[in-house]
Amino acid sequence: MRVVCGIGVLAMLLVSCTATGPTLSTVEQFAVSRSEWKKQNIHSYSFDYTVYGGYPGKTPVRIEVRADTVLSVAARSTGAVLPSAGWPTVGGVFSEIANQIAAGNDQLLVRYDSNLGYPIEIETNPHVGDGGLSINVENFLRSLLN
Repeated sequence: MRVVCGIGVLAMLLVSCTATGPTLSTVEQFAVSRSEWKKQNIHSYSFDYTVYGGYPGKTPVRIEVRADTVLSVAARSTGAVLPSAGWPTVGGVFSEIANQIAAGNDQLLVRYDSNLGYPIEIETNPHVGDGGLSINVENFLRSLLN
């Protein structure tokens, strides 16, 4: 009887998990991805950061982070150095997601890097005319100075 029940449970698990795996809630995926990011123990890196909508005047930039602190920010279009205050680290991007979750944003869509766990795309209120916001993190490069 135990063998039959065990096989039945295993069959249900296999049927319930698709080829892409079980679907996690936004909160669960956030927790899994943040844990994966922390496990990487990466503290120095650079990435391209682009904000669409929501923040007029935010230019696409390259952010360089050293020891979990923004070291420099440069406009990608011109290379002009910008003040580093107010620009996020990957931890800061996770904080923005946490704030959106805490605010009860049920229109939050986030994609994470499958290897390192950091957020690569965030959309808030994507179906609300000009009220939506999209953030992209691209071209992530781990520094040798970690």
